Amino acid sequence: MALFDFGFLRREWRNLDDVLPDDVSAADQEDGSDLQALRGEARVMHQVTTPHEDQLLSTAVASARDTALAAEVLELRSVNEQLRRALASRAVIDQARGMVMALTPCSSARAWDLLVDVSQHCNVKLRDVAAALVATSKGEALPDQLQRELRRAVRRAHAADLR
Repeated sequence: MALFDFGFLRREWRNLDDVLPDDVSAADQEDGSDLQALRGEARVMHQVTTPHEDQLLSTAVASARDTALAAEVLELRSVNEQLRRALASRAVIDQARGMVMALTPCSSARAWDLLVDVSQHCNVKLRDVAAALVATSKGEALPDQLQRELRRAVRRAHAADLR
């Protein structure tokens, strides 16, 4: 007993006269054996689908295209959401960089490195470190762990400058 019905894949043989051109060269007409062999091979090799099979195959292709498009839409939505979050957090990170640059006279690149250093040593996302630092301008206290690590990062940066 077959697990799948492959009946829709049955092929009908197309009439060879529909496939081969009518204008056969004189050389081909002289050597009728080659032409007959060609007709025999083409008859065996050439297959066509029935209209019902064409409809089933086109439906399957359309379904595959729809599935591929749906997967692409989901991927693009995910990328869009990631970019939206990145843009939203970028402003906070840039504000924190400015604060670090003002508090510890340093370049923008050095301020970035300090924030990354704190983020890595505290195992806290950079955007969360930046948000906590920016929140201090509104009267909130910087968490103790971030405060300690920021001091250490500044000390390490100054020690590296002295070398």
